[in-house]
Amino acid sequence: MFTFLAQVPNRLGGNVSGVGPLGNPTDVFSELPKLVSTIIGVMTVSAILWFIFQFILGGYKWISSAGDSKTLEAARTQLTQAIVGLIIVFGTLVLVSVLGNAFGVDVLNLERMLRQLGPFSTPTGGGNTGP
Repeated sequence: MFTFLAQVPNRLGGNVSGVGPLGNPTDVFSELPKLVSTIIGVMTVSAILWFIFQFILGGYKWISSAGDSKTLEAARTQLTQAIVGLIIVFGTLVLVSVLGNAFGVDVLNLERMLRQLGPFSTPTGGGNTGP
């Protein structure tokens, strides 16, 4: 009766299944975790690079303070804030991992978690899976 866009045959043959790698619903379970993992990795590396930049800049300010107590205090504060920021980044990663393990959810391994939650999951273990 009604023809939806996904059911319209294209000129190359077959049906339109979506645009890009997420067009197929089964690909979501492999592509989304890769995207989230990449984002977490880029943010972690960015935080480390920012720490290095701030640490070098604070060290330079410390060396070039020439005995000025105000400049020396600003450099010390910058170094302290850089170290605290790096501790917060790694502490957050550890906290997410520990809480994930405590609640039985592997947050840092999203692909496995999504496959267990999704409609395409296969039962693991033996036993009767039917009613």
